[in-house]
Amino acid sequence: MTTYLLFCTADISPNRITKLLEQSGTNCFVLAKDPSQTGFDHWRTSPPIQAFQNGFIGWDAARIQRYFEAELPESALDPKTNITKEQFAMLNKKGGETETVVIYQLLEKSLTEEPSSDPDEDSEDDEGEEEVWWHWNVRFQDVDELVETLETMDALPF
Repeated sequence: MTTYLLFCTADISPNRITKLLEQSGTNCFVLAKDPSQTGFDHWRTSPPIQAFQNGFIGWDAARIQRYFEAELPESALDPKTNITKEQFAMLNKKGGETETVVIYQLLEKSLTEEPSSDPDEDSEDDEGEEEVWWHWNVRFQDVDELVETLETMDALPF
């Protein structure tokens, strides 16, 4: 099962975060509380959430992506956490108000493009293929459906 590191980029109430964790059919989130954090919950963050000092207020997706590339501690990638650098979730001010969360997934660019009509173009070597961040704004109650879809996409033999 996929795990998304969850970043709250606004002052979101613990009750709202708890609602997200409880409403998704399968809680797939590990809450990130501060950039200096070295220990992360194993497997999932269990609700209810208590008040915490949030070090990610004001961050945007680009800043989180840079954090993933250069600052995320290796301890976060422990198999017990099931966290990877290819995906994360962001709960921003708008999401806190509308009960939506933004899911980010790093995908090979070719998976998101129309196939070429030129067979020679498709047969080129795909090594070093460019990856791009895609994102979906999802209602709390629909997170599990999107996660299942993305997991299925990941398993397809392209």
